[in-house]
Amino acid sequence: MEIPQEKGYCSVSDPPAAETLKPANMRKTSTALKLLFSLLSLAVALGAMEGILRYRDPRSLRLKRGRKPVTFRRAHPVYGHGLRPGAAGESSNYGEYRVPYKINSLGLRDREFAREIPPGTVRILMTGDSFTEGFGVKLESAFVKILERRLNASPARPGARYETVNMGVASFSPLLEYLFLKETLGRIEGNFLILNLDASDFSDDNFYERGARWGPGGEPLAVSHGDLLPNYLTYGRHFLETLPAAPWRNSRALRYLVWHFIRRVHGGWVQSRLGHIEYDRYGWTRSGRDGRKPRDAWEAQLGRSFGYILRIRELLKKKGVGFALALYPHGHQVHPQAWCAGRKRAYYECGKVYGTSLFEETMALCRKSGLTCWDLTPDFRRPDADSLFYKVDEHFNAKGNAVMAGALERRLRPLLAAMTPQGGAPQGKTR
Repeated sequence: MEIPQEKGYCSVSDPPAAETLKPANMRKTSTALKLLFSLLSLAVALGAMEGILRYRDPRSLRLKRGRKPVTFRRAHPVYGHGLRPGAAGESSNYGEYRVPYKINSLGLRDREFAREIPPGTVRILMTGDSFTEGFGVKLESAFVKILERRLNASPARPGARYETVNMGVASFSPLLEYLFLKETLGRIEGNFLILNLDASDFSDDNFYERGARWGPGGEPLAVSHGDLLPNYLTYGRHFLETLPAAPWRNSRALRYLVWHFIRRVHGGWVQSRLGHIEYDRYGWTRSGRDGRKPRDAWEAQLGRSFGYILRIRELLKKKGVGFALALYPHGHQVHPQAWCAGRKRAYYECGKVYGTSLFEETMALCRKSGLTCWDLTPDFRRPDADSLFYKVDEHFNAKGNAVMAGALERRLRPLLAAMTPQGGAPQGKTR
């Protein structure tokens, strides 16, 4: 007798589902095909990403070795880097400026000079970093050349003529300046030299010391820094530069994924390194919890950097050249809104004025050593100080260069009044 079936139920005589009839090896093949399809899809997506990124070539993903070279800069076997003699080009940054560059035969951003000082002339050499070089302004608007025009318009001694020589090079610091002057002073004479020092110099010296060669008595012989990572709290730059060798370093897609992963977790990495001399270029200007970590590292570096400055003084003394050290501030040290857009990228707050403690300690060392030193910070502490610097780029704009020239002129004139055009300069007093 046939058993009646209820709707919705299978009979015991119903055939098994088709899936259960497939052999085990067929099921494995199906899974493998799905996995292969997924991998091919991922490869196509990554290939498309790679192609788009190579076509667009975003600046944030460029490695140091792959960036577009600057025609008027070069590596140097003794002082690490410098300006290429006879070169020309253009400098621009963040869309805030675009200025021409022309380098003379000595590798300086200035006009040509004879080796000898012309009769009746006082020649003032000025060395420093990118502020002295004149980042962001045409040469005639750089404070070195503004000072020259002002001195000649109203000479400190009747009939005297003045030349100021721009010996500034971007990212120079006392260690490199000492090596640079040892190489260069035999090719150009001077009556007086001003070294312009700022907040970045101590950390920069710490960075260059890692690639330095030393002689007897700690004498600096040369610096090579081409393969060192910069001491900046940059978004992922340290990580991209340390990717394994090809093909990993050559993959834009991998750089993109690493870059955006680091941006998500980078905050904690940065916070743990604020104030550290190896990472935070202006870290000593911070105060409280984020300031000077470790404190003795900054103080030890100040001692070494000041030692290079004293070597410069002795080098100049042998050549009969007078010497002064000028300390000038960055925007975040003089006004709560100066360099506001740019300081955020370096993890500094707007609405706050940062410290100058190492400047004060430097001035104490100057007094102890009998070195002519000028702290120009008070000249920049004015209500309109935020208008003296670019908003994103940290450098002086044209107005800031004029203020810097005026600050130097006021301190330099008493020395020039006591200086004959053919003679050297007496050492002044720290103030």
